[in-house]
Amino acid sequence: MINGTQEDFKNFEGCIATDWLKEHPLYDDFWKAKAAKLEEITIPMLVCASFSDHGLHTMGSFRAFEKAKSKHKWVYTHRTGKWLSYYSQEVQKMTKEFMDCFLKDDTTSGFLEMPPVRLEVSSKLDEIHEVRYENDWPISRTQYTKLYLREQPNSLSIEKPDRNLEVVYPTKKGKTLFSFKFSEDTELSGYMKLRVWVEARACKEEDPKPNDMAMFIAVNKLDQDGNSVRFNGSVGINGDMVTRGWCKVSRRELDPDESTEWHPVQKGTSEQKLKAGEIVPVDIELYPSSTFFAVGETLQLIIAADEIVPSPPYRKSAACNHGMHVLHFGGRYDSYLLVPKIPL
Repeated sequence: MINGTQEDFKNFEGCIATDWLKEHPLYDDFWKAKAAKLEEITIPMLVCASFSDHGLHTMGSFRAFEKAKSKHKWVYTHRTGKWLSYYSQEVQKMTKEFMDCFLKDDTTSGFLEMPPVRLEVSSKLDEIHEVRYENDWPISRTQYTKLYLREQPNSLSIEKPDRNLEVVYPTKKGKTLFSFKFSEDTELSGYMKLRVWVEARACKEEDPKPNDMAMFIAVNKLDQDGNSVRFNGSVGINGDMVTRGWCKVSRRELDPDESTEWHPVQKGTSEQKLKAGEIVPVDIELYPSSTFFAVGETLQLIIAADEIVPSPPYRKSAACNHGMHVLHFGGRYDSYLLVPKIPL
């Protein structure tokens, strides 16, 4: 509808936009009709995919670039402020050359010969480690590496513990940390995934049994002295982490057609509540990122019951959280963080 009253809008859509989620909590035909058919895009594309827009535009930008069937497509990645990057001389020059190429048939700039992926690898908020060009995204030479959750002191390791273990934290401001110190310079560029076996447990035997969990995930970087390293984030924040993710455990069913080993995609069409004592695996996507870790620096995995890096007004609800969250790992529970290591 281009023109019309508010009442016309309600009659056409069924309700006002702020009530859509309440009226359509699952991914039903209402939402499917509104989803862009990215695989039908064939025109030339120059996509900005900002690593600093986690929780907002980051994932959608990469999804559009990956799914489009355009013969000619490029992606420009960065982790600076998005408007600062957009108005930079580099981006203005690239945009002009793209437009000249496809609107004026002027190929003298050599734009057509430019590799499709401009990759910006960050070390911290105000330090770019490297800018280079790649031929594909995700990068085909990526070595996806599993870092398994281990016991106290909580850590991550390339080897899985032999015995079954668990970590418990309260759902009221509760969280747990796992860390991995790098013994060599390492670049992590691409998608991360957390696979973890979980259980919702009541605080006391007589308490109502919780049947769902909202889990908030973040990957933090610590420097060689153990201090947190910050990055640019969405809506102007400059205290973001390497990457983040979120999952409601009752929505854990994966879409087998969309998911890969390194990028799980929830189907969104079902709700699978937890039974008392039930332990289930959950695969959680983390937003794409590109970060350099020097030898002696640390990757810190944070798993929490509430938002780790709040980015208002884009908030996620933890209202379903009650009692305790239990993470199971080791032995028969293959809980791990999958990281995209790029050979240096």
